[in-house]
Amino acid sequence: RSLTLVSTLSGAVYAFGSNSHGQLGLGGSEVDKFAPTEVKSLRTQKICPTGLAAGSEHSIVLTSEGGVFSWGSNKHGQLGRKSATEVDGTPARIIELMGTVV
Repeated sequence: RSLTLVSTLSGAVYAFGSNSHGQLGLGGSEVDKFAPTEVKSLRTQKICPTGLAAGSEHSIVLTSEGGVFSWGSNKHGQLGRKSATEVDGTPARIIELMGTVV
């Protein structure tokens, strides 16, 4: 599976490519996106320009305040969230890392 994450200077995150497991962060396993699409649920977060990671079926971002958000497939626990379902297409904070210096 292929996907790309990019961030703008203002901290907005855009995703495009495969979305078979919600890895684009658009709120579900929507159709694949062939053009950059804003991950709107991260609008209130200040994303680090170098804090983006895209796996084959999941994605993770780091905020400038040290928060970590993940989404996509959690089949093997790759979202790092105990409460996550097998597929979570909406970015959510990894609360297990809160209070940890990242």
